[in-house]
Amino acid sequence: MHSIRDHLPVSIIIANYNYARFLSRAIDSALDQDHAKVEVIVVDDASTDGSAEVIASYGGRIKARLREENGGHAAAFNTGFAASRGAFVLFLDADDYLYPAAVSELLAQWSDDTAQMQFRLHLVDEDLRVKDIFPPPEVPFDSGDVTPQLARRARYQT
Repeated sequence: MHSIRDHLPVSIIIANYNYARFLSRAIDSALDQDHAKVEVIVVDDASTDGSAEVIASYGGRIKARLREENGGHAAAFNTGFAASRGAFVLFLDADDYLYPAAVSELLAQWSDDTAQMQFRLHLVDEDLRVKDIFPPPEVPFDSGDVTPQLARRARYQT
């Protein structure tokens, strides 16, 4: 059975700064999602390592945003968010990658009162073998209204 969410556009924003050696894997993983409507936005935060060439090699398959000055992680994500058109937005660091069903899994779990979702990270070696999970499975994510945790600790468990 298909859901209305199966047809909603999703934006995947990849923030990059000097991660040319990882960037293709991140972009390919975003382009290879099993969800039909994905736009991939790659923001380069003034890299000096050849990242621009990697981004250019994807042509029109991605939206490229090349920042002229390094503004940091948040500035890169904000630049990508401003260019996004998806009903849902997924933020991805350039040295990470997504499993092919990541977007579909996110949409399957989404409810009308959801504001944010997150995945545990599989920490992998150069052969993509899972070596660890972060945070560990026994550490629960904070859920629901995290305002009290933010007020008390200036953060919440992600």
